[in-house]
Amino acid sequence: MKVGAILPDEMRFSAIRKPGAEVQVTINSSDLLSASANSEFDDQEGFSTTPIGTVIASVVDFETFSAKTKNFGTLRIFSPIKSKWAPCDGRNVVGSKYQIYWSGNLGSKLPDLRGLFLRGLNKFAMDEKTSGVTESSQNPDEPSTKFSVQKDMVGAHTHLATINTSVVIRTKGAGSGDSGDQTAPINPTITIKENNGKETRPKNISVYYYIRIN
Repeated sequence: MKVGAILPDEMRFSAIRKPGAEVQVTINSSDLLSASANSEFDDQEGFSTTPIGTVIASVVDFETFSAKTKNFGTLRIFSPIKSKWAPCDGRNVVGSKYQIYWSGNLGSKLPDLRGLFLRGLNKFAMDEKTSGVTESSQNPDEPSTKFSVQKDMVGAHTHLATINTSVVIRTKGAGSGDSGDQTAPINPTITIKENNGKETRPKNISVYYYIRIN
């Protein structure tokens, strides 16, 4: 068999690849000839060992990202069963390894991270106590489950204002001349104007979020 020859149907072969290297394939044909060829591994950019459920941020749009990682395969369309990556837009990925592994508590839909920040949980590892790490309280309203969405909230705060609650008036008496200055209490109306904008947010930059599903 020559290098570059078409493999017969049902021919089986094995390949061993060192991490980050190309695949070295050796084929033993029926006539005891052999051929060796190099082939790019199908998962580029070091993603081959990325665990299912890993979320990454990128400035590359999904079409370009998929082309770079060969995510769409030969059909050139997204498949929840064959594609390795999906955008974090809440889509259903029934049949993916992500759905099979996490169907018990995350369901078959991906997290919808459009317009949201990622925030670390207060506890990352089960061995925190033995490793001498104290559980964090930096997220005081932490949700009970991962991928739970927190709604908008403004922390407790105080507005300070000085308001004059009385006015000085001058009245004219029955006789000639004024009767003098008199102080009269009033009930002022306090109006706090709404600032421009629809949310409270820190400085940020927009990115795409992708998640490993297969």
